[in-house]
Amino acid sequence: MEHDLITRVEQILVREDGTQVRIVAQEFDGLFRSSVGVDVFRRPHEGANWTLCSDRPHPDWRTMSVAEYNARGRCEKFQAASHGEIFRVSGLVGLTRQQARERGAVCV
Repeated sequence: MEHDLITRVEQILVREDGTQVRIVAQEFDGLFRSSVGVDVFRRPHEGANWTLCSDRPHPDWRTMSVAEYNARGRCEKFQAASHGEIFRVSGLVGLTRQQARERGAVCV
């Protein structure tokens, strides 16, 4: 139905090098309110298995320079997908399909 709210969104991004990133945002009920959880997966090419990206930073992240941290210290999740890409997908959860289309999303 057109007025049903979106509770799960998935987007696959294909990078210039052929790698693929899948961002999955899903609503879940917490103790007092609903929340949105986001998982990021990646694979080296189409047809390969998806691998869940960790949300843990490099163990030595606190001692790294800013340049080192930006290059290899961030968690896999943010190395694979930018904050903007993640926010764009997670921002669709809770909207109607019409509202999502108005934001440029393709609803299947």
